[in-house]
Amino acid sequence: MPNSSDSESERTNFWDIRSSMEPVCIFLPTTADAASDAVTILYKEKDQFAIRGGGYMNYPGSNNIDNGVLVGLNGLKKLRST
Repeated sequence: MPNSSDSESERTNFWDIRSSMEPVCIFLPTTADAASDAVTILYKEKDQFAIRGGGYMNYPGSNNIDNGVLVGLNGLKKLRST
């Protein structure tokens, strides 16, 4: 939802000005399955994407992307590695 407040917050929320980039799409999953499915699809389609957890890595491109998909994980309450 390009004009939603959550989407706008993800687009403009970066720790370092060098990370100010413009994703073409922002996906905000609310379940681990949705996040996993998104990453699987993006990888298989060879799409450019970035994953943002907390968004506080301090080097350019670490938590945002130009001309790709930003997957923001702020909507997830718990993460479990398998």
